[in-house]
Amino acid sequence: MARHLFLNRLNQTGERRSLPGALAATAGRNRRGVRLGHLLLWGIGCIWPLVCPAMAADRLILRNLEVITGRTVVSFDENGVRLDNGTLLGWDELEGGSVATKQDEFQQMIRDVGEPLFRIRQRLLVGDVGSLDQPSELLWPRYRTSRGPVAYRVAICLAWSRIARGQREQAVVPVVWAMEARRAMSGWPAEAWQLPGPRQPRWDPQTGLLLELLPVAWQPEAAGQVLDELGATVGRMQRPLPLAARIYYATLASAAGQFERAANALDSSEPQLAWWRGLIELEQALAEGRQAAAAQWLSTQWPATSGPMRVAALFGLGRYYSAQQDRQAERGLLLLVRLAAERQSNDDPEPAAAALFAVMKRLEELGDAAGSARVHVEILTHFANTRAGRQLAAGRP
Repeated sequence: MARHLFLNRLNQTGERRSLPGALAATAGRNRRGVRLGHLLLWGIGCIWPLVCPAMAADRLILRNLEVITGRTVVSFDENGVRLDNGTLLGWDELEGGSVATKQDEFQQMIRDVGEPLFRIRQRLLVGDVGSLDQPSELLWPRYRTSRGPVAYRVAICLAWSRIARGQREQAVVPVVWAMEARRAMSGWPAEAWQLPGPRQPRWDPQTGLLLELLPVAWQPEAAGQVLDELGATVGRMQRPLPLAARIYYATLASAAGQFERAANALDSSEPQLAWWRGLIELEQALAEGRQAAAAQWLSTQWPATSGPMRVAALFGLGRYYSAQQDRQAERGLLLLVRLAAERQSNDDPEPAAAALFAVMKRLEELGDAAGSARVHVEILTHFANTRAGRQLAAGRP
């Protein structure tokens, strides 16, 4: 009986079917379900491309109140936000927005990176370099190992702010890293490394040095304090190293009295570095109270030079000869005065002020109080915003 019921089933209309017939009917229903599923998938496939862009597009709000819709954020990193049409938006351009993925990280980048970058841009536009310190110091830990246009901007602004505060030695580290960030920008358009506003960093075409930070007149203690950090920064740079990075390191090491480290930094076959090796020899001879073989060679060569090489030669030879007696001392003082006259209105006034300060001190040692007083007034009149000027204004001769 059970077997009979199993083999002969009634359908919903009361029709009797055997087991094979029931299985065939079930298969037919399954096939109709499959065909319906395929139809639905086909319909979704046709409609989805029309619906998907509207659903996937992100919404970005710029600081100029423009709203970008209908575009998708492909990626974002420390250099900005890349859209699906290839546009790169800087973090300083963004006020807010929503993205399909990593929304929390996106908002944090706007807050932690976009806000200080925007403050930097505003200060550059109005030429307020003195107020760059807070946002650039805030961003520096993030960008001190990064390469690209944003790292370049942060490094230059940090260097400018430190120079403005009289921290010339500390400014060397971001300057050197700016060189590295700029080298990594070879694939970027030229406008990527243009800073907002009229002021742009000026690089010496011969040496690669920043003309606003010439490698002379370093303070020994501050130079020694920055050497390790600068060495670590240079160690992260691609090889071959820029000549300017070697020159900055060597002159700082020499000012700190670490002449072996200075010589190692200039241990290269580059012909131009021979000039700086000669200047390091002058510095070491002056510190040790002996004659320098390079003095005669540099004395015959400096009149044909220009730019940082000329400044460094006048300063080095002036200090070297002025420390001697009689005619040689007079010769050295004249070289220092000449440097001050040539550099009074140039990018970096510190070498000129330091040269006059050295003249003032040497005249005092030689017993020429009236001459020393005249130079004192000259520094306060024309170089009040330099280290020497601030030192004299504060009553610290």
